[in-house]
Amino acid sequence: MPLPSPLRAALCAVAALTFFTPREASAAESEAEAKAAICKLAADAQALFASGRPKNAMKPWKEAVARFRSYVSADPHKVVPPPPGLVCAAEVGFQMLEPRFEAIVKARLKVGKRFDSKSVQKQFKAHYDAATDIAKDYQEIAAFGDATYACAAQLRRALVLVSFAQYIREAPPPDSLGPEERLTYEELLEGYAGPVHKRGIKDLVALVSFARKQKLSNRWVEQAEKTLKELAPKELDALDAKPAPAPASKP
Repeated sequence: MPLPSPLRAALCAVAALTFFTPREASAAESEAEAKAAICKLAADAQALFASGRPKNAMKPWKEAVARFRSYVSADPHKVVPPPPGLVCAAEVGFQMLEPRFEAIVKARLKVGKRFDSKSVQKQFKAHYDAATDIAKDYQEIAAFGDATYACAAQLRRALVLVSFAQYIREAPPPDSLGPEERLTYEELLEGYAGPVHKRGIKDLVALVSFARKQKLSNRWVEQAEKTLKELAPKELDALDAKPAPAPASKP
């Protein structure tokens, strides 16, 4: 029977956490002008949010983030506070994604009494598209520059991967399959699900490792550690075995 389109590469493009440090502003616009423009966009967004229009607020917030990113460069070793207003943007943007996240992790493949391969493939594709789209949205939240919600976005992306792997594994086999064919079917599903699950675990490890190096502590990091303890205790043990980072030297 035809199986879903290749899921082995599912969500492998999910990016890792990225934080930013300031860099020199362009000659066409001074740093003060850039900050003023960013603050104006953020203020407009907060006004829209306060008036009960959170979706409309995301547009100027995203513009503010784009302006902010044009004056920064990637630096995985240092977390820099975002300009005023963007912390609120990160929180609101994250909360707006929560209903979609809940729907994705709770989704299960639906198969009627008569197995329909086209219906199964259609459901797989819809779930894959939804997971990929929200992964991109979480990438934007991480780019807002707020450490807390960057951790939250990284955790959610990892959990989307883990839940997607489970979604694949739970795909019910056609009734027409015999015992040997059923075993082959399950092995094929695991061939798709295994790499996706491993990528989710890898992202959880990266989050916990990064948080420990940066001495970040929040409920999202704690949840990541708890999830690792449940799903991959050896990975967490390996992190615990690593020496703690040396305290920063005093000037």
